[in-house]
Amino acid sequence: RGDVYSPPYRQWSKNGNAFSDFDVWFLNLFPRPADLGPFKYNSGGYQTLNFVPSMATMLLGVFCGQLLLSSMYSPGRKLLYLILGALLAYGLGIVTGAFCCPNVKRIWTPSWVLFSGGYVIGMLALFYLLFDILPLKKLAFPLVVVGMNSILVYIIGETGLHHWIVENTMVHLGGPIQSLLGAIGLRAGLVSGASPGEAGTIMYDAFRPVVNATAGVIVIWLFSLWLYRQKVFLKI
Repeated sequence: RGDVYSPPYRQWSKNGNAFSDFDVWFLNLFPRPADLGPFKYNSGGYQTLNFVPSMATMLLGVFCGQLLLSSMYSPGRKLLYLILGALLAYGLGIVTGAFCCPNVKRIWTPSWVLFSGGYVIGMLALFYLLFDILPLKKLAFPLVVVGMNSILVYIIGETGLHHWIVENTMVHLGGPIQSLLGAIGLRAGLVSGASPGEAGTIMYDAFRPVVNATAGVIVIWLFSLWLYRQKVFLKI
Protein backbone atom coordinates (compact mmCIF):
# COMPACT_ATOMS: atom_id res chain seq x y z
CA ARG A 1 0.00 0.00 0.00
CA GLY A 2 2.84 2.43 0.69
CA ASP A 3 4.61 4.09 3.57
CA VAL A 4 2.41 5.16 6.47
CA TYR A 5 3.54 8.32 8.19
CA SER A 6 3.46 8.78 11.95
CA PRO A 7 1.15 11.39 13.50
CA PRO A 8 0.59 14.24 12.80
CA TYR A 9 1.33 13.36 9.15
CA ARG A 10 -0.56 10.07 8.96
CA GLN A 11 -3.37 11.59 6.89
CA TRP A 12 -0.86 12.32 4.09
CA SER A 13 0.24 8.69 3.69
CA LYS A 14 0.13 7.09 0.24
CA ASN A 15 -3.03 4.97 0.00
CA GLY A 16 -3.88 6.01 3.53
CA ASN A 17 -5.55 9.38 3.03
CA ALA A 18 -8.98 10.88 2.39
CA PHE A 19 -8.59 10.66 -1.40
CA SER A 20 -7.74 6.96 -1.26
CA ASP A 21 -10.75 6.37 1.00
CA PHE A 22 -12.89 8.11 -1.62
CA ASP A 23 -11.54 5.79 -4.34
CA VAL A 24 -12.28 2.69 -2.26
CA TRP A 25 -15.90 3.83 -2.12
CA PHE A 26 -16.23 5.39 -5.59
CA LEU A 27 -14.42 2.86 -7.79
CA ASN A 28 -16.23 -0.06 -6.20
CA LEU A 29 -19.51 1.39 -7.47
CA PHE A 30 -18.50 0.20 -10.95
CA PRO A 31 -18.38 -3.43 -12.19
CA ARG A 32 -14.98 -5.10 -11.90
CA PRO A 33 -13.65 -8.43 -13.19
CA ALA A 34 -14.36 -11.17 -10.66
CA ASP A 35 -10.73 -12.30 -10.58
CA LEU A 36 -9.59 -8.84 -9.48
CA GLY A 37 -11.96 -8.56 -6.56
CA PRO A 38 -12.98 -5.22 -5.04
CA PHE A 39 -10.74 -2.20 -5.48
CA LYS A 40 -8.51 -1.69 -2.43
CA TYR A 41 -5.75 0.70 -3.47
CA ASN A 42 -3.68 1.91 -6.40
CA SER A 43 -0.19 0.43 -6.42
CA GLY A 44 1.25 3.77 -7.51
CA GLY A 45 -0.64 5.74 -4.90
CA TYR A 46 -2.50 7.81 -7.47
CA GLN A 47 -6.05 8.90 -6.64
CA THR A 48 -9.01 10.10 -8.68
CA LEU A 49 -9.30 13.34 -6.71
CA ASN A 50 -5.67 14.24 -7.36
CA PHE A 51 -7.00 16.61 -9.99
CA VAL A 52 -8.13 18.98 -7.21
CA PRO A 53 -4.67 19.95 -5.87
CA SER A 54 -3.27 19.58 -9.39
CA MET A 55 -5.41 22.56 -10.40
CA ALA A 56 -3.31 24.71 -8.08
CA THR A 57 -0.25 23.75 -10.11
CA MET A 58 -2.09 24.64 -13.29
CA LEU A 59 -3.04 28.02 -11.84
CA LEU A 60 0.62 28.77 -11.10
CA GLY A 61 1.27 28.23 -14.80
CA VAL A 62 -1.64 30.48 -15.72
CA PHE A 63 -0.34 33.25 -13.46
CA CYS A 64 3.13 33.02 -14.99
CA GLY A 65 1.68 33.01 -18.49
CA GLN A 66 -0.41 36.09 -17.77
CA LEU A 67 2.65 37.83 -16.36
CA LEU A 68 4.70 37.13 -19.50
CA LEU A 69 1.86 38.23 -21.79
CA SER A 70 1.28 41.44 -19.85
CA SER A 71 2.37 44.77 -21.38
CA MET A 72 2.43 46.49 -17.99
CA TYR A 73 5.95 45.39 -17.05
CA SER A 74 9.34 45.53 -18.69
CA PRO A 75 11.19 42.28 -19.47
CA GLY A 76 13.54 42.93 -16.56
CA ARG A 77 10.64 43.39 -14.15
CA LYS A 78 8.97 40.21 -15.42
CA LEU A 79 12.21 38.28 -14.85
CA LEU A 80 12.48 39.70 -11.34
CA TYR A 81 8.91 38.67 -10.50
CA LEU A 82 9.54 35.15 -11.83
CA ILE A 83 12.67 34.78 -9.73
CA LEU A 84 10.92 36.08 -6.61
CA GLY A 85 7.94 33.81 -7.26
CA ALA A 86 10.24 30.81 -7.67
CA LEU A 87 12.11 31.53 -4.45
CA LEU A 88 8.89 32.16 -2.52
CA ALA A 89 7.12 29.01 -3.73
CA TYR A 90 10.23 26.83 -3.33
CA GLY A 91 10.88 28.15 0.16
CA LEU A 92 7.27 27.71 1.25
CA GLY A 93 7.33 24.19 -0.18
CA ILE A 94 10.31 23.28 1.98
CA VAL A 95 8.88 24.90 5.12
CA THR A 96 5.39 23.44 4.75
CA GLY A 97 6.89 20.06 3.89
CA ALA A 98 8.82 20.09 7.14
CA PHE A 99 6.17 21.49 9.49
CA CYS A 100 2.74 21.14 7.89
CA CYS A 101 2.44 18.28 5.41
CA PRO A 102 5.12 16.17 3.70
CA ASN A 103 6.08 16.47 0.03
CA VAL A 104 4.28 13.51 -1.56
CA LYS A 105 4.11 13.74 -5.33
CA ARG A 106 1.82 10.72 -5.76
CA ILE A 107 -1.04 12.41 -3.87
CA TRP A 108 -0.02 15.96 -4.86
CA THR A 109 0.10 17.42 -1.38
CA PRO A 110 -0.04 21.24 -0.96
CA SER A 111 3.64 21.35 -0.04
CA TRP A 112 4.45 19.47 -3.26
CA VAL A 113 2.45 22.06 -5.25
CA LEU A 114 4.65 24.82 -3.82
CA PHE A 115 7.93 22.89 -3.97
CA SER A 116 7.52 21.68 -7.57
CA GLY A 117 5.97 25.00 -8.60
CA GLY A 118 8.99 26.93 -7.35
CA TYR A 119 11.34 24.58 -9.20
CA VAL A 120 9.46 24.94 -12.48
CA ILE A 121 9.00 28.72 -12.18
CA GLY A 122 12.75 28.96 -11.65
CA MET A 123 13.31 27.02 -14.89
CA LEU A 124 10.84 29.34 -16.64
CA ALA A 125 12.78 32.35 -15.39
CA LEU A 126 16.01 30.86 -16.75
CA PHE A 127 14.48 30.11 -20.14
CA TYR A 128 12.91 33.58 -20.27
CA LEU A 129 16.32 35.12 -19.61
CA LEU A 130 18.10 32.99 -22.21
CA PHE A 131 15.54 32.94 -24.99
CA ASP A 132 13.55 36.17 -24.62
CA ILE A 133 15.86 38.69 -23.02
CA LEU A 134 19.22 37.48 -24.35
CA PRO A 135 19.67 36.92 -28.12
CA LEU A 136 19.73 33.13 -27.83
CA LYS A 137 16.28 32.33 -29.17
CA LYS A 138 17.61 29.97 -31.84
CA LEU A 139 18.98 27.70 -29.12
CA ALA A 140 15.41 27.06 -27.97
CA PHE A 141 14.38 25.45 -31.27
CA PRO A 142 14.87 21.81 -30.12
CA LEU A 143 12.62 22.54 -27.13
CA VAL A 144 10.06 24.36 -29.27
CA VAL A 145 9.72 21.33 -31.54
CA VAL A 146 8.80 19.14 -28.58
CA GLY A 147 6.77 21.82 -26.80
CA MET A 148 4.45 22.34 -29.77
CA ASN A 149 3.40 18.69 -29.47
CA SER A 150 4.12 18.12 -25.79
CA ILE A 151 0.79 16.34 -25.23
CA LEU A 152 1.55 13.86 -28.00
CA VAL A 153 5.07 13.23 -26.67
CA TYR A 154 3.61 12.67 -23.20
CA ILE A 155 1.09 10.16 -24.60
CA ILE A 156 3.87 8.30 -26.40
CA GLY A 157 5.76 7.99 -23.14
CA GLU A 158 2.78 7.02 -20.98
CA THR A 159 1.24 4.46 -23.33
CA GLY A 160 4.44 2.47 -23.77
CA LEU A 161 4.90 3.45 -27.42
CA HIS A 162 8.43 4.60 -26.60
CA HIS A 163 9.37 0.98 -25.83
CA TRP A 164 8.12 -0.04 -29.28
CA ILE A 165 10.07 2.84 -30.82
CA VAL A 166 13.27 1.81 -29.06
CA GLU A 167 12.88 -1.86 -30.03
CA ASN A 168 12.33 -1.07 -33.71
CA THR A 169 15.07 1.52 -33.76
CA MET A 170 17.57 -1.05 -32.51
CA VAL A 171 16.24 -3.66 -34.97
CA HIS A 172 16.92 -1.38 -37.94
CA LEU A 173 19.85 0.70 -36.67
CA GLY A 174 21.37 -1.56 -34.01
CA GLY A 175 24.26 -2.59 -36.28
CA PRO A 176 25.48 0.92 -37.12
CA ILE A 177 24.98 2.05 -33.52
CA GLN A 178 27.04 -0.83 -32.15
CA SER A 179 29.74 -0.20 -34.76
CA LEU A 180 29.94 3.43 -33.65
CA LEU A 181 30.07 2.41 -29.99
CA GLY A 182 32.80 -0.11 -30.75
CA ALA A 183 34.90 2.50 -32.52
CA ILE A 184 34.45 4.90 -29.59
CA GLY A 185 35.32 2.18 -27.08
CA LEU A 186 38.50 1.17 -28.91
CA ARG A 187 39.64 4.74 -29.50
CA ALA A 188 38.96 5.79 -25.92
CA GLY A 189 40.63 2.71 -24.51
CA LEU A 190 37.45 1.49 -22.86
CA VAL A 191 37.78 -1.87 -24.63
CA SER A 192 41.01 -3.67 -25.44
CA GLY A 193 41.92 -6.95 -27.11
CA ALA A 194 38.65 -7.19 -29.02
CA SER A 195 37.62 -6.91 -32.65
CA PRO A 196 35.47 -3.91 -33.69
CA GLY A 197 32.38 -6.12 -33.71
CA GLU A 198 33.09 -7.54 -30.27
CA ALA A 199 33.90 -4.08 -28.94
CA GLY A 200 30.53 -2.83 -30.20
CA THR A 201 28.69 -5.63 -28.43
CA ILE A 202 30.62 -5.02 -25.20
CA MET A 203 29.97 -1.29 -25.31
CA TYR A 204 26.28 -1.72 -26.06
CA ASP A 205 25.82 -4.22 -23.23
CA ALA A 206 27.59 -1.83 -20.85
CA PHE A 207 25.62 1.25 -21.85
CA ARG A 208 22.36 -0.35 -23.02
CA PRO A 209 19.97 1.80 -20.88
CA VAL A 210 21.63 5.06 -21.97
CA VAL A 211 21.87 4.02 -25.63
CA ASN A 212 18.24 2.85 -25.79
CA ALA A 213 16.92 5.96 -24.06
CA THR A 214 18.97 8.26 -26.29
CA ALA A 215 17.87 6.45 -29.45
CA GLY A 216 14.24 6.71 -28.36
CA VAL A 217 14.51 10.42 -27.62
CA ILE A 218 16.15 11.13 -30.97
CA VAL A 219 13.49 9.23 -32.94
CA ILE A 220 10.63 10.88 -31.04
CA TRP A 221 12.23 14.30 -31.56
CA LEU A 222 12.63 13.66 -35.30
CA PHE A 223 8.97 12.63 -35.47
CA SER A 224 8.06 15.83 -33.61
CA LEU A 225 10.19 17.82 -36.05
CA TRP A 226 8.31 16.29 -38.99
CA LEU A 227 4.99 17.21 -37.38
CA TYR A 228 6.30 20.72 -36.67
CA ARG A 229 7.24 21.22 -40.32
CA GLN A 230 3.86 19.85 -41.41
CA LYS A 231 2.20 22.24 -38.92
CA VAL A 232 0.40 19.35 -37.24
CA PHE A 233 -0.13 20.05 -33.53
CA LEU A 234 -2.15 18.02 -31.03
CA LYS A 235 -4.06 20.36 -28.74
CA ILE A 236 -6.80 20.13 -26.15
